[in-house]
Amino acid sequence: MKRILHVLRAARGGMANHVQMLVTGTGTSGFRHYLACPVAFAPTSLLESAADVFQLSIADGLSPYADFKAQQQLAHLLRMQEFDVIHFHGYKALHIGSKLLKDLLYQPKSICTIHNFLSKKQLAWWRLAHAFGFLDLNQIGQFVTVSEELKKHFVESNAAFCRNLTVQVIQNGIPTDQLYVDRRISRRIFQLPQDAFVIGTIARLNSDKGIDVLVSAMAEIERRIPCAYLVVIGDGPEMKRLQSLAKRLQIFNIRWLGYLKDADQLMKGFDVYVQPSRREGFGMTVLEAMRAKVPVIASKVGGLQEIIENQVSGVFVYPERADEIVQRIFDLYRDSWYRSELGQSGHERMQEHFSQQIMLEQWLQMYSSYPKHPAAQMELSGPDAIPTHL
Repeated sequence: MKRILHVLRAARGGMANHVQMLVTGTGTSGFRHYLACPVAFAPTSLLESAADVFQLSIADGLSPYADFKAQQQLAHLLRMQEFDVIHFHGYKALHIGSKLLKDLLYQPKSICTIHNFLSKKQLAWWRLAHAFGFLDLNQIGQFVTVSEELKKHFVESNAAFCRNLTVQVIQNGIPTDQLYVDRRISRRIFQLPQDAFVIGTIARLNSDKGIDVLVSAMAEIERRIPCAYLVVIGDGPEMKRLQSLAKRLQIFNIRWLGYLKDADQLMKGFDVYVQPSRREGFGMTVLEAMRAKVPVIASKVGGLQEIIENQVSGVFVYPERADEIVQRIFDLYRDSWYRSELGQSGHERMQEHFSQQIMLEQWLQMYSSYPKHPAAQMELSGPDAIPTHL
């Protein structure tokens, strides 16, 4: 069987779900998948889906000491085992691993999937890393982005640093079926009245997700729709600042639920789903809302523009425009038929264009195109598989 090593930073949102779908969806097709990641911060379901897991201390954000430690751990692993394919996920994994490939005694195929946009600050750091030779994109055989908009951004940002930049787009997909918590029970979990008008969002709480814009919109929404509540599922570095913003604006109809495993199972408890992102590589939670037939309001940015057909399978607003979010929510509140039509059309579009099966077929084709490397000279298993001593 072909051995594929997935290298990723701490993740339990869209990236972790994406990797888990690759592992479980192609694991019976002649591939054996391994993970190198921060074990303590990875979802249990992801860890259990892999043939083996190796500890890799990749910090989130800029951390020279942790990055050096992670490089040493990965170098040790790649010396001790051989893999047919090394699949990096995200910029941080690419930074940790790209320089190591040219020093290997064997030459595995290499892929890097880019899931997100870089902010201006991150892009400045990325260019600095190139200038000082901390990474080498020429060692990566194939780049993949999850949207056309992300491909454009990646090529513009990196063409100067790579001789033959080969980028393919494989859009994300999700399973077409899902078991949902009953709407009434979801409302109890939210601690909301059954007749409340519930606006939901599920996100990593960072600046890119624009949740502060949605919170700001709630001041006017509460005035126009007294029964409206906002449910925020997710955690992140912006949590305290967002709660302080709500308190300062005297917004009381917000429920902060933090991170919840399988949060998409609660989608039926929402009347409207809002994704107010400033930047968005793709938008997995938007697909999950569409699958649940929940009407979607989303910023017209990044990969979201490829998911939604405006006024057909969802509604666009411009980023940073709280006033537009207010008006679109008010329009949907007043017109239950419109909500139902948007939800049904979104569901049909997700089923037709963004299923897990469509995504996996493209990944299977890519993985299968690589020849199998000779068997590993040495394989670690059990406790020795996690090189925590480095």
